[in-house]
Amino acid sequence: MLYSEPLFRPPAEANSLIVQVTEGCAYNRCLFCPMYKGKKFHIHSPQEITAHLRNLHSVYGPDQPRVFLADGDALVMKIDAFLAAIEQVRNAFPVVRRFATYGSVFSLADKTRDDLLKLKAAGLRTVYLGIESGDEETLRRMGKYMAAPRMAEICRRVVEAGLNLSVMVIIGLGGRSRSRPHAEASAGLVNEIGPSHTSLLNLLLAHTPLAADPDYRDFGLTDYFSEAAAFVAAIERRTIFRANHASNPVALEGVLPRDRDRILAQIHTALACCPKT
Repeated sequence: MLYSEPLFRPPAEANSLIVQVTEGCAYNRCLFCPMYKGKKFHIHSPQEITAHLRNLHSVYGPDQPRVFLADGDALVMKIDAFLAAIEQVRNAFPVVRRFATYGSVFSLADKTRDDLLKLKAAGLRTVYLGIESGDEETLRRMGKYMAAPRMAEICRRVVEAGLNLSVMVIIGLGGRSRSRPHAEASAGLVNEIGPSHTSLLNLLLAHTPLAADPDYRDFGLTDYFSEAAAFVAAIERRTIFRANHASNPVALEGVLPRDRDRILAQIHTALACCPKT
């Protein structure tokens, strides 16, 4: 088997070779995320990675300039094991120029600045990380709590090491009851971090316990656009902004805060088209 499915990668990694150095998600307790609930977490051994790379090489050939290291949070690996995996990939695909991976505040908490500099020197360029929310009450409700100042500290360490940090915030994660605190606290956290990229995703309820909660079930398009507008309006640090995931009802992109007025105008146009309730 070439891959252990289901398999996920960020939209920006569509042209990257996906290499599974881990399977599933080490944390896997977030109420809002069903992605890896059917998979048991596993870190691949060097022997498993070698066999996987041999299969990938036979299917896709040697000329792979970009590699995405999967699954859900490969940075949970110890630094030496992660660096060894990168070296294995380089041996199999010598033209690789850059690596990217998913990370989390939990897996990055024990990565020192020197660790991050080693990862950059080895070719890691981008870490995709779901901060989900800057609102601590929302994070508690979702089962993914870490104090916001601690999250900011960990994320800034990644930025200061010279890595691209692409953070994700989920619109609707606070439900209707915490929509405004979620939007404003999330924007505040992004301003604290200063990530290179910021993406908004839309909360999807299918296959989650949130589908039975009216606070989330009744969160509609009007709520979505109002929350997105509050978030965009509060961003002060430069970040490349995207809301063009398949979950987003309207595709938005630009650089904040430079393009704030244009993006807000797009949101308000979409909001005006929402059915009145």
